[in-house]
Amino acid sequence: MRIIGSGKYGKAGLYTKESFRQQNLSEKSKSFLADTANFALAKSTWSTYKTTRNHLIKCQQQTGEDMSLPTDTSKATFFLSWLLEDRQIKPASVESYLSGLRQLHLVEGFEAPKIRTDIINTILKGAKHRSWLEEKINPKSKRLPMDLVAINLLGMELNKQAMEKSDIRLIWAVSLVAFFGSFRMGELLTDHEEEFDPTLNLLTEDIVISKDSNSCKLLQLKLKLPKENRTGKPVIVDLFENNSFCPIKAIESWILSSPPREKGMPAFRLKSGAALTKKHFNAILKRCLNKNLPAGMGFFSGHSFRAGIPSMLGGLGYSSEDIMCVGRWSSNSYECYVKTARTKRQRMAKEISSMI
Repeated sequence: MRIIGSGKYGKAGLYTKESFRQQNLSEKSKSFLADTANFALAKSTWSTYKTTRNHLIKCQQQTGEDMSLPTDTSKATFFLSWLLEDRQIKPASVESYLSGLRQLHLVEGFEAPKIRTDIINTILKGAKHRSWLEEKINPKSKRLPMDLVAINLLGMELNKQAMEKSDIRLIWAVSLVAFFGSFRMGELLTDHEEEFDPTLNLLTEDIVISKDSNSCKLLQLKLKLPKENRTGKPVIVDLFENNSFCPIKAIESWILSSPPREKGMPAFRLKSGAALTKKHFNAILKRCLNKNLPAGMGFFSGHSFRAGIPSMLGGLGYSSEDIMCVGRWSSNSYECYVKTARTKRQRMAKEISSMI
C-alpha cells in the first residue's frame, strides 16, 4: 500500500515559477515562492480550481468564445451563463468556480479582477432562489438520516451478503462507529484502496479501547485534522458501551476475526489487505438498504450516519447547542465537544441506548 500526500496542504497546487515571471527573481526563488503559495489553499480547493480551468477550456471549445485570461466583466458573465444554463451546474458549485477564476489570474501572473460584480451576485442569488423553487415543485430523492430501524435492517442484510465473514464484521463495526460517533465517512475511511495519507487518515493505532474511572469501556478515536477544528490539533472522540448495537463490541468482534491491523496502516481494512473506501462502503449500503425503500422515499449513504444521532437527540429534547456539540458541527462546536464533561456525553449516549 502506497503512502501519499503530506496532509491537507502541500506543494501540489497551480502556482509554478511562471506565475512569477514578471518578478526580478532567480529561478530558484520563483520555484520556492510557487511551492509556498500552493500551501495557501487545501489540496481539495486546488482540485476545484483545476476544474475551473477545465471548464474555461470546454467553454471556449463549445462556444467559440475567447476565454483566455485576463477576464473582464463581459467574459465572467458569459462564463457564468454557460455554467448555469449549458452545463446546469448548481449555484453553490458555480460560486466555487468563480472563486477559482479569480485565483487563476494570480496563478497566471495577472492582477485579480473583481469577478463578483453586483450583477453577477444578483444572478447567483436568483439562481439559488430558482433552484430552491424547482426543488420544491419537483423534489428529488433526499438522503435520509440513519436511525435504529435502518441500523437493524443493515445488520440483517449484511449477514446475507456473499462476503468474507471478517469483512461483514468490518462493515458492521464501521457502521456502528459512524452512527454513534456522528462521523463523516472521510474521517474513518480512505479514498483509495491502495493509497492513504498517514497525516490525515485514521490509522490502526488511532483506535483505542480503554476504561474510564468507573471501569466502563470506552472506544476512543483520534481524528488528526477534523473539518471543524481550525487549531490544527487532533481531537479524541469517545464512544460508549450499550446493550444492543454496541460499537465497542462490534470492533472487538471484528478484531477477533484476525483482520490486517498493522500499525501505521489504515484503521479499517478488508481481509484482502485493501483499505475500505468510502465508495466501497456506499456500494454495500446501497445493496443492503436502498433496495428496501419505497420509490421516492429517499436513500441512505455514508453521510446518513452523520445526521443519525443528532436527529435522535432532537427528539429527546436536547438543545441545539448540545446537538451541535456532539456532532462537532463547527469550530465552536469542536471547542464545546472538547470542554463538555465526558460524564455528560456518556449520559446522552445512555439515553440513546435506552431507545434501542
